[in-house]
Amino acid sequence: FWACGVTAMECLKTSISDVFYNHFPGCMFVTDLTQEEANARFSSSYPVARVIHTSRDRYVPVSVGIWDIMSTVENILIHDPGARGIAPLLLRGDLGRAVLDLSVRGRHVAIFTGFPCWDDDTGECGLPPEENDGIAGAIYITRALQALGIQVTFILDFHSTLLKECLEECFTRGYLHKAPNTLIITQESDLSDVGVAAFSHFLAIEKPSPAVDGTFRNMRGMDVSHRMGHSPRLYDKFRSYVTTIGIGDGGNEIGMGKVGDSVRKHVNHGHVIAADVTCDFLVTAGVSNWGGLGVAVGLYLCGKCPVHERYQRRGIGPRRELEIDEVV
Repeated sequence: FWACGVTAMECLKTSISDVFYNHFPGCMFVTDLTQEEANARFSSSYPVARVIHTSRDRYVPVSVGIWDIMSTVENILIHDPGARGIAPLLLRGDLGRAVLDLSVRGRHVAIFTGFPCWDDDTGECGLPPEENDGIAGAIYITRALQALGIQVTFILDFHSTLLKECLEECFTRGYLHKAPNTLIITQESDLSDVGVAAFSHFLAIEKPSPAVDGTFRNMRGMDVSHRMGHSPRLYDKFRSYVTTIGIGDGGNEIGMGKVGDSVRKHVNHGHVIAADVTCDFLVTAGVSNWGGLGVAVGLYLCGKCPVHERYQRRGIGPRRELEIDEVV
């Protein structure tokens, strides 16, 4: 036995386990206390931990209590005010896995949102060219990510006027901790020059996805491809290089390709509108803005969880107290 990682490596040589846990290099704690002495000295109220498999052979710890609360949040989000039949689109646990992955690995998140609904992008009709669902949710997520020190860039299309105005006002009023970066994608954009390696995650909320036939459809099954910008191409082209999160409320949004068969079976016009673009983690909600708020709440829960928070700082240094007003 060596009081270092060598012992664990020796054990690994003869282990038959599929999964092996070891300390992070430079973060081992060695003590002369026995287990009985430690139990007597320290509180026994430390929460029971659960290890969650997120994706791509990544495992993240969280307390059982916090994981159960995230499950409760999922139950709230799936309320279906529009009676669209979205309950079968819920992938239980994906909300928790998404926020745990963001909390641990997030460094720079690209957010895609904006569902165009009018042909007139000049505003002369008196209505914005895109719907407002998704915009508030994206701003909730941005505030939470910024509170955790994670950089945010919005990937915009030509029709994203309402979103740009909302971002500017939220920063001016102090709701956003800093002005997020923006990147406008046009038909002439060379997507190879975007610098996708800078991003840890792509997050799409209420962003239209092409169907299997390549067309973009609204919930009534109407072809609205002529209204689309070019950012969905960016998401689809580079999604294999980053971790992806999709948030939607109907089945035709980016990420819903993960449950495409369920969309075709349970959602009205599903055989026509079902999204073809998938994601690593899918958050289904009755309203996409609710899904964005759910992600923000989940990030706050990660910060309040003693098991997960200790894992984040690798057991070193003081605990950071995260306040709800910083995040949501």
